[in-house]
Amino acid sequence: MKEFHEIISQTFHPSEEGNLEPIKSRSLELAQKAERLNMGEKPKEFSTKEILVATEKLQIKSWALHKKIKIGSSDKEITILLSEIHDIFHEIAGLCANEK
Repeated sequence: MKEFHEIISQTFHPSEEGNLEPIKSRSLELAQKAERLNMGEKPKEFSTKEILVATEKLQIKSWALHKKIKIGSSDKEITILLSEIHDIFHEIAGLCANEK
C-alpha cells in the first residue's frame, strides 16, 4: 500500500495542475505496484470481499491507464482514468482503516 501510495501521490497531484508527465513516465510502475498489491498475500483481516474486489479493480484500471498512455490517448482520457484510480486507492485505504 505504501509503495502504491507513493507513486499515486507523485503522479496524481501534478495531474491536478495539468502536468501529466509524471504519470506518463511512471504508468508501468504504477500498474506493477497495483498488480503486486492485488496479487500479493494480504493479512487475514484485509482479505475481505470488499478489499479484494477493490484491489482487483485497482489493478485492472492501472493496467488500462498504462495501455492508454502507450497508445497516445488524449490527456483528458488519461486524467479521468488516473482520477478513478486515485479514488479506488482511497476506497481501499478506507476499507483497510475500517478493518483495523
